Amino acid sequence: MKKRNLFDELVEGFDALDREREGKMTLRRHKVEENPVETISTVELVAIRK
Repeated sequence: MKKRNLFDELVEGFDALDREREGKMTLRRHKVEENPVETISTVELVAIRK
């Protein structure tokens, strides 16, 4: 398995973002649907954590 160079990947991502903001490149865009968050009582939370 090949090791990933995360720093190079981060730099590449920021370079792509910079080019996109200059209008030289178009990045993919994704729409995300936000799911509602369920409410939970403190008693239920304590029971889950035990």
